[in-house]
Amino acid sequence: MALAITTARVDAYADQRVRDGAQPSTVNRELAALRRAFRLAVRKAVLPTMPVVTLLREDNTREGFIDPPDFAALCAKLREFGEPGVADATEFAYLTCLRRGNAL
Repeated sequence: MALAITTARVDAYADQRVRDGAQPSTVNRELAALRRAFRLAVRKAVLPTMPVVTLLREDNTREGFIDPPDFAALCAKLREFGEPGVADATEFAYLTCLRRGNAL
């Protein structure tokens, strides 16, 4: 039942997920979905209140972005050096905004 979900239980859940090996970003997506569900329930008067849902600190934010002209030059150099597969994988990751590990 939703009324049994308290701030303390949400915090305990987040702590347990991290101890089980989940990344803070993964736990935050789960907590964000829970928070959204509670906000909608309160707005629709299905629940009187909601627990406080505090997101975890994320240290794996993406950085090191490249501008499109510089990226095109990089891909051209990769192809020039005879690495079309690397250039294709790089372009795929860039266009889909995936990290290297996810793209591969």
